[in-house]
Amino acid sequence: MEGMAAEKWFQLGFHAEYPEDKIRCYSRVLEVEKDSLIWDNEAIALVWTNKGIAHSDLTEYQEAIHCFDNALELNGNNPDIWYNRGIVYS
Repeated sequence: MEGMAAEKWFQLGFHAEYPEDKIRCYSRVLEVEKDSLIWDNEAIALVWTNKGIAHSDLTEYQEAIHCFDNALELNGNNPDIWYNRGIVYS
């Protein structure tokens, strides 16, 4: 049930128009998922990455870096995470 709730929040975040809404939805995914532990590291890293991109869109660069660092802890070999983290520093 919680895995389905996390997926629903992820989809809402993915399709949200505004970065603030994306951040709220992705935060909810992380909150729900920490209790259920259904998603694998790669999926959770994607949530952190998408949340980081939304923060970057709002020029909240420190929070974006925090999100990308969390994503890299889970999936450090993903070049997309490194790319998005680098964009924040450019």
